[in-house]
Amino acid sequence: MPQIDNIHYIHLRCHSEFSISDGIVRIPEYTKKAKEIGMPALALTDLSNTFGAVKFYKSAIEAGIKPIIGCDVWLENSVTRDQPYRLLILCQNKNGFLNLSELLSKAYLENQYRGRAELKKEWFENENTVGLIILSGATSGEIGQLIIQGKLDQAHSALREWKNILSDRFYLELQRHGEGNYRQQQERYIDQALHLAVEHGVPVVASHPIQFMAESDFMAHEAKTCIADGYVLGDQRRPKLYSSEQYFKDSGQMQELFKINKSIKAVISGHNHVRRYRNKDGIHYIGLPSINTWPNMYSTFSVNSKNLKYQHMFINNDNQLEKAKNKLFSRNSSWSKYFANSSELKSYFSKGKNQRILEL
Repeated sequence: MPQIDNIHYIHLRCHSEFSISDGIVRIPEYTKKAKEIGMPALALTDLSNTFGAVKFYKSAIEAGIKPIIGCDVWLENSVTRDQPYRLLILCQNKNGFLNLSELLSKAYLENQYRGRAELKKEWFENENTVGLIILSGATSGEIGQLIIQGKLDQAHSALREWKNILSDRFYLELQRHGEGNYRQQQERYIDQALHLAVEHGVPVVASHPIQFMAESDFMAHEAKTCIADGYVLGDQRRPKLYSSEQYFKDSGQMQELFKINKSIKAVISGHNHVRRYRNKDGIHYIGLPSINTWPNMYSTFSVNSKNLKYQHMFINNDNQLEKAKNKLFSRNSSWSKYFANSSELKSYFSKGKNQRILEL
């Protein structure tokens, strides 16, 4: 496994000045910053267009950076057309870029709504999507909106549909850039999205939507969005869709944002105790959440190259907690053998919730 210290965070979301209605990032500054901090690759994903692709490609190659071409797109919400979803599409190769171009052209020619060129979900089933990687759109995507609305059964169904269409080229997207109530909403989404990811065997990606280069550029970006939407800055009723956090952050800032460090404190929602073991199938993880914290449940999961297993049971009272302990300590437990001895596992329950971390 790669060491955490050697991992470079790669920005996969950026709206440049070519995004028209939002985004004020200038491409030369974008690639220059990436080069300065040693970021080996970088993506440009303007909203509903690839106008900046050639300029970005040339600038990135000149800076010695691998360019990733993509697009942030609208996805039609067939139930409520005024509340479309979002997706992020990334190109793996030349064929992917050509297929992305065809999808965008079809949206502009056949499915504009209130000035938005919207893709349809069925196009991903019927059109050629070879060479394309799809990120779910975080809280703005179909799955994200269903989770936020509490429609978890529909969220499971939607995830199964996307996985069937794209197989291992579909990723659940996580973001942490909001403020106030929106940040709380993002955290609730992350909790559920991680559970879905484990249950369905879908990988996750932590992204950061860059709208401007420096935190001090926030008000300039607000001015551009006001011009595009027909508002003035002082209008208290105007929608505020962006935060001052949406600037170019380096790898260290992103690792801190998603708490990536040598002690992997959370691999799945609610877990702060992780055990890694190795056998002939590869590396596995088993995790237990904090007891008596939300979500109030005990979970175990195992991930390897061949399959993924996940189970959980809710703990609502002391009796159920005792049952959970007995199950974990049982010699017949399907995974207790991966702990050195029962005392190692029992110590988990005796420690304070902030100490339930096992160094890998």
